[in-house]
Amino acid sequence: MLISIISVLEIILLSKKKHDLKFINKKWIILLLFIFYIFLNSIFNSVNFEKSIITSVSFLRYFFVLVAIKIYFEDNHSKKLFFQVLKISTLIICFDAIFQYFVGINFLGFHEFIYASARLSGIFGDEKVLGGYLVRFLPLFLISIIYYEKNLLLKLFGALIYIYTIIISGERTAFFFVIMILTIFAFLSKKKVTFNNFKIISSFIVFFVIINIFFTSSYTFQRHTEIKNLIFKGNNLFSKVHDQHYYTAYKIFLDNKAFGSGPKTFRYLCNNSKYNSGSLSCSTHPHNILLQILSEIGILGLIFYLILLFYLFFLFMNYLFLKYIKSKKFSETFNYELLILINILVCFWPFSPSGNFFGSWLSSTNFFVLGFLFLINGQKSK
Repeated sequence: MLISIISVLEIILLSKKKHDLKFINKKWIILLLFIFYIFLNSIFNSVNFEKSIITSVSFLRYFFVLVAIKIYFEDNHSKKLFFQVLKISTLIICFDAIFQYFVGINFLGFHEFIYASARLSGIFGDEKVLGGYLVRFLPLFLISIIYYEKNLLLKLFGALIYIYTIIISGERTAFFFVIMILTIFAFLSKKKVTFNNFKIISSFIVFFVIINIFFTSSYTFQRHTEIKNLIFKGNNLFSKVHDQHYYTAYKIFLDNKAFGSGPKTFRYLCNNSKYNSGSLSCSTHPHNILLQILSEIGILGLIFYLILLFYLFFLFMNYLFLKYIKSKKFSETFNYELLILINILVCFWPFSPSGNFFGSWLSSTNFFVLGFLFLINGQKSK
């Protein structure tokens, strides 16, 4: 709701300036078609019209979010201000969470962290989304310290605090994304002395942080080593509960292949004897973005999702070509745009557990980050 209000107000304020609609292109049209499809799906197909229609109508706000981002970032001063605010606000969240990790309560004092049995949540209270939230902004945070922070020590300190918080959150998927983000960025980013120093020193810091946590926190160590146990032991893909969610979603999809059962309807069908896959099969969502799309909006909805993934793949291949084959000259915007692409990939990654695609906080975050895709035109070869 807050993002929607800010976006509408931003458009109203900026509309006083002269703006045209030349930026509306195929990407915008595909987005509008997707929102329109969600709306029609909710009206004519959903097994729970009331729940789905609220979701589909609320999705229209994301179009205004993206328009607001496009207009706002036309001004370099506004862009700098955004990244400064992002840097400060996310670091406040990190310090609050670290305080909770060692003291037991956060700065607000309203949530007690039970060290041995609960994931760290910080300002999010009972919702254990701290790691997932922070990792979805990690590439944008890296932009804020690489491009908008001059002091190298502050850059490294900021990266240390941010990554440390994600790791101690106990969220294994977030930990995986940290590794993926740093690996992709190290492999594809353009060479430059400051970037090389940043990457090398940061790698040592991350290694130190991981070793420190694994030897000082038995709880965090246990959470992350469960990944190894899931890979080398047992027959579960991720966990027993995840597997039951996934199988239930798959069975719902088989009955509703073209259009799915409707947005946000998994929770109403998962207990149906026809789809139930065990005592742990029911939840508000399947905990995987790909299976949620298949089960709730079907193959037609999947087409829009695949268009996004293939477009991201094309852009990554383009950057790979420019770095290793075509262009040898460093471009100031190369790493900037690369980090944005990595950020979008993290938000829409299909092969790991995820939050509710149609849920308020996650969809707001995902589409807010997606807005930056509309600022990228791709690097031109020199």
